[in-house]
Amino acid sequence: MGMKEAFDGYFDKLNEAWLQKTGFRPQVPFVERLKDTGLYLVDTLNEYDEGYAAWRPKLQTEKTDFEPIEKKLGLGFEINPQIKDYISVYWFMGLEGKRKGNVYYFPAILPVVSAEYYVENFVKHGKSHFDKNQIYIWLGHVCAGADDSFQIYVNNGDCGVFAVQVLENKSIKVADSIEELIDELEAVL
Repeated sequence: MGMKEAFDGYFDKLNEAWLQKTGFRPQVPFVERLKDTGLYLVDTLNEYDEGYAAWRPKLQTEKTDFEPIEKKLGLGFEINPQIKDYISVYWFMGLEGKRKGNVYYFPAILPVVSAEYYVENFVKHGKSHFDKNQIYIWLGHVCAGADDSFQIYVNNGDCGVFAVQVLENKSIKVADSIEELIDELEAVL
């Protein structure tokens, strides 16, 4: 399975859950500067709730070249292809999903923000919490049971996904890959 297929499966589940529960497509607050990104179904603005609009993911059509980003940022390593795919397959609003009793939150990947910004911040966040010989990339947050202090990190080497509680030095492997985690997420409204 590839990243696109994992996202496609999740987006199908998200749409189905929203339609069954509300009769509408997924909605988020409407932000004017994102109006022309293709993510919003602009004709739904204020149709459901004041200030909200339905949205849909948008397939990225231009290939992102990560080599210049890696060089410019002086990373000293190549980003795992699966992490590159996560950043460059779809544009999407923030995602939430549930898997094995945990709720995961992934921030939006937006066309008004550069891939370089995502790489720089995801890597910087990982470097601040791990030994310099370990390369972990931050992807979001996870609520493990009742504890919402966990972060989602991906091992850049093998793409194993971990829920990490930094202050208590806890780390739990939650998936063997980003694709596995996203594919197995159930939609959360």
